[in-house]
Amino acid sequence: MKKIARWAFAFAAVMSVSGSAMAIDNFTFYDVTMKNGPAVVHNGSMRFALLDYDMTIFSGGCVSAGTWCVGSPMSCSTLMAREELMIGYGSCEDLTYGFADTIITDYVDSRMINHGFDVRRQKKKIVRLALTQDGVNGMIKGMCHLGTPLNLPTYISLAPAAHP
Repeated sequence: MKKIARWAFAFAAVMSVSGSAMAIDNFTFYDVTMKNGPAVVHNGSMRFALLDYDMTIFSGGCVSAGTWCVGSPMSCSTLMAREELMIGYGSCEDLTYGFADTIITDYVDSRMINHGFDVRRQKKKIVRLALTQDGVNGMIKGMCHLGTPLNLPTYISLAPAAHP
C-alpha cells in the first residue's frame, strides 16, 4: 500500500509542473515586454503553434508559427520561429513534454517576411531574432532587430502568462 501511495504522490508531483515552463508550447500565451532605454514597455502577447521539422545533416529544428498581437483595437502580425532540437530530445513533440534550455531564431523563408512590433507599437519587419529559453521557469529572452539593418536591436522578453 505504501508503494502505491508513493507512486500516486510522484505522479501528482509530475502532473503539477506548469506547462508554461516547457519549450515553445502551443497552449501558452506569452506576455511580450521590450526595453526602451531603461524603461520596460509591455508590448502585447504572443502565441506559437508547431508547424514542421527543419532537419539538415548537421542540425535539427522545429519550425513554429507565432502570432504577436498588441493594442486594444487588436493589431496582429505573424512570424516564423525556428527552435533548435537539443540533445536528449528526439523530436519536436518531445521538446514540449519536458524542460529544455533551447535556442530560438527567426526562420528565414523566401515566401514569408516576419513582422513584429517596436516599442511604439508600430508594425515593422523583423531583421533578426535571437532568443534563448530558460528550462526552469520558461522565460524567453533575447534580442529582436526590427526595421532596417541600420536600426539598433531591442531587448525582448516573453514571459509565460496563461496556460489552459
